[in-house]
Amino acid sequence: MIKTVVTGTQDQEATQLLKMHRNQLEQWEKVIGEAILRERESDLPTVCLARLLQQDPLLKSLRFASDAIQKRERFFLANSIRGFLGDLKQSG
Repeated sequence: MIKTVVTGTQDQEATQLLKMHRNQLEQWEKVIGEAILRERESDLPTVCLARLLQQDPLLKSLRFASDAIQKRERFFLANSIRGFLGDLKQSG
């Protein structure tokens, strides 16, 4: 078995990253949930992506990426948004 030694600093960094990403998921849930209540069904994925790109601080730097990277990441973001939409609609 390989044993990994984790220092206090690494533990703090890991905890901070997990909190940051949990906050991001909570923000996505809020933004997408609000869109479900206010927007037409056909516009939801596009509206959600636009709002998340505008409001999520972890996505702000995407605009500086190359066109190819932006296209790829938007594809994956849209998949994630569709997952959120399905889950939030199902849970009501």
